[in-house]
Amino acid sequence: MENINSLFMWSDNWWKENDKVWFVGGLENILFCLNLKTNKCELAVCIPEETSSTFRLTPLCMKSGDEIFCMPDNGDILWIYNTYTKKFSKICIDNPNKVKVGTCEFCEHNNKLFIVSSGLGQIIEIDITKKKIDNYYVLGGENGIGRSIKYGTVLYSLSNMSDEIYQFDLITKEIMIHRFPDIGRKFFTLCFDGEQFWMSGCNKEIYVWNREENAIRIIDEFPKEFGIYNFTKDTNGEVDCTLNKYELPTFLYSVAVGENVWFIPFQTNKIVYVNKKNYKVYTLEIAEENETKESLLGRRELNSKYILEYVQGDRYIGLFSVKNNCILEIDVLDKKYEMKYYALSEKCIYGLIEIYNRRIFYENNKVHEYIFKYAVLNQDEKKNDRSIDNIGLEIYKTM
Repeated sequence: MENINSLFMWSDNWWKENDKVWFVGGLENILFCLNLKTNKCELAVCIPEETSSTFRLTPLCMKSGDEIFCMPDNGDILWIYNTYTKKFSKICIDNPNKVKVGTCEFCEHNNKLFIVSSGLGQIIEIDITKKKIDNYYVLGGENGIGRSIKYGTVLYSLSNMSDEIYQFDLITKEIMIHRFPDIGRKFFTLCFDGEQFWMSGCNKEIYVWNREENAIRIIDEFPKEFGIYNFTKDTNGEVDCTLNKYELPTFLYSVAVGENVWFIPFQTNKIVYVNKKNYKVYTLEIAEENETKESLLGRRELNSKYILEYVQGDRYIGLFSVKNNCILEIDVLDKKYEMKYYALSEKCIYGLIEIYNRRIFYENNKVHEYIFKYAVLNQDEKKNDRSIDNIGLEIYKTM
């Protein structure tokens, strides 16, 4: 039986404000509000975009005042939910070639929202008060751009096609291009520690670029236990530690937090952190995250290890564990972690029943299965005039 307390929705970011968290379900395009006091989702609102696929349509969100800005990935509409009026408004992004907008970074500055679009190769400036687009700033153009990060009042973006980093000043709107030495590698992740840029690609390597010296340090002294899982149907559940180059990125994210730079796996098996001063590589050992053949072939919505949800207070990193359907919070100071499980409130469940009533249920989806059985049992309860107190027991028996 599935543990109903482990049923939760993955998303591409969390927006934390006091005791509440806002996020958009990556599979469903539904806006949720999680209460950290009760550890339950208390609200589910369907984002009203009509499309054949809701997968990562508007998976990133930010709260400004009373409004939640939901930013597109596969979609090209920015949806705004007013928490007071309970209504949506929208801003359409100019996308003549219908490419994947792919919001890869966003930030608020001086009452403006800046969205970095990887597909358009542009930065989109939006007036938060007027809810209109003020300008588009071309970075990579049709060639697109890769990972982007904000540091201070500057946005940095990797070029997709060459060994370049674009620098965009949020105040002056000035664009600068930094070129680094060509070492025959393609880079996927990017972060900046205030002095140096840290990158990773598809090799068992980490790259540190010193802009002042225009030199790249290659870090390849990984622990011998570091390797990659096979997520295909042919997997035996074991880790291949012999490969030094992969078909997919070694890491999905890199973040500079505390004294180290942290690298979050895609399909590799270890969370890695590197000391900024001595460049030594360490791993955070998490027994609960070790995969088996059964877990790799089980009901996973994503063939990856983690999604980065938040970084808090230069101390905590929050990851969504795809294996365990929970938040894995890392304390970078103490090098400890906590598995945090969240549930759905009854109000949220009824909201999802109403939303799913207009959609298709997928039997491979854990949340769909739970909501469907909850709805069926609730209908039986009404027919038989059973007490709602018995529903939890009935769900337990059914699942």
